[in-house]
Amino acid sequence: MARIFGTFALLIREGSSLIFAALIWFVFWGGYAPALETPEQTFNLAVLAGLIAIGYLSLQALAVVNQPVGQETRFLVDIMLSLVPLALVAYAAVQHINGASELPYHLAGILWLFGAVAVSDVVINTWMGLKLNKLASDMVIMK
Repeated sequence: MARIFGTFALLIREGSSLIFAALIWFVFWGGYAPALETPEQTFNLAVLAGLIAIGYLSLQALAVVNQPVGQETRFLVDIMLSLVPLALVAYAAVQHINGASELPYHLAGILWLFGAVAVSDVVINTWMGLKLNKLASDMVIMK
C-alpha cells in the first residue's frame, strides 16, 4: 500500500510540471481553438485557465513541503522539470512578439497567466524548498 502512495506521490511531484507543459503545448501549438461566441464563454475559459494554474502551483508547493530532508539532487531535478513549462511559455511569447504565431487576445492573456505561474513555481517553490532543506539540516546538526 505504501508503494502505491509512493508511486502516486512521484507522479504528482515530478509529473505535474510535465503535465502543465503538455497543457501549454496543447493550448499554443496543439490546435486548441475554443468557440468563444459570448463573453460568458470567454470568462469560463479564463476561470478554467486560472484554476489549472492554481492547481499546478498547489501541487508543486505540496511536493516541496513533502520532500525528504538532505537530498540536494531532488531539488536539481525539480528545478529542471519546473523550467520546462517556463521554457515553453518563453518560446510562445517570443513567437508571438516576433509575429511568427498570431495569438488571439484571450490566448495572449493565458500566456501571461501561465508565464506568471511558471516563474512563481521556479522562483518561490525552489527557494522555499532549498530554504526548508537548509533549515532542516541545521536543525539536525543542532540536536
